[in-house]
Amino acid sequence: MNRILFISFILLIFLIPLSAQEKEGSGQDLSALDLYQSGDYQNAATRFLEDARGTSGDSQADLYYNGARSYHQDYLENQNADSLDKAVSGYYRVLDMNPDMKEAQINLELLRLEQEKLQNEKDQQNSGQQGEQQGDQQQDSQGNSQGNEDSKAGESDLNDLAEQQQKLSESDQDGKSQSRQEELADKTEQALENEQDPQVKEDLNQALEHQQQALEQMKREEYQDAQKSQQAAAEALKRAASGTEEEALSEDLQSLLNQEQKRKEQTDSKEIIRVEKDW
Repeated sequence: MNRILFISFILLIFLIPLSAQEKEGSGQDLSALDLYQSGDYQNAATRFLEDARGTSGDSQADLYYNGARSYHQDYLENQNADSLDKAVSGYYRVLDMNPDMKEAQINLELLRLEQEKLQNEKDQQNSGQQGEQQGDQQQDSQGNSQGNEDSKAGESDLNDLAEQQQKLSESDQDGKSQSRQEELADKTEQALENEQDPQVKEDLNQALEHQQQALEQMKREEYQDAQKSQQAAAEALKRAASGTEEEALSEDLQSLLNQEQKRKEQTDSKEIIRVEKDW
């Protein structure tokens, strides 16, 4: 391997010498060799290829080689991917004309290794991007799952609170469970502080107002009115629980939409990568 690199280093410095006749044949303002030596490798390659079309035999193969070498050098110094592809194509063309040209064989092998390295780097980059997308998707899924669990927990708590309030309104005919009503009012106030949805908060606020009204009526021994207030509080809590359930369903739907969008983006990304590789 070291021997190949050493040989290639020599080849990367010198072009195959041109005969005097070939130099005259390329006599324009600047010859291909002049352009190459001045560092204008792309124009040098173009001039070499133009000169090659007017010759034949070994001289033609040498000029095509010089064109490929010019593109090769442009890639080495400027990292021009287009020049890399043109150099590889050029070396293949030379070997079709002269299969025994060692310089073309070695330089072609070096560029094929370079293309393979670049493709591996690109594949790793794409793989890393897909990994990041999958990680983001997993985080989103976990976040949505946690949010849904919180929503469902809130729904269960409010359903339980509404059920307790309903039972209290049906059983507390003489107002003897004032302490129990105070406990339910405290739970409703805590749920109101933790709630984010505006409509659910409104329902909880109404339930709390009815509960506080029931407590005041109990103190005044207005037990029938207190019972009505308790029933109104139970209805408001049921509406709040229903709103939380709808919110949970909406979050589940949004989670599914997000997952489908992520899946589509990954599918599109893989299709683009596949097309680029095929191309």
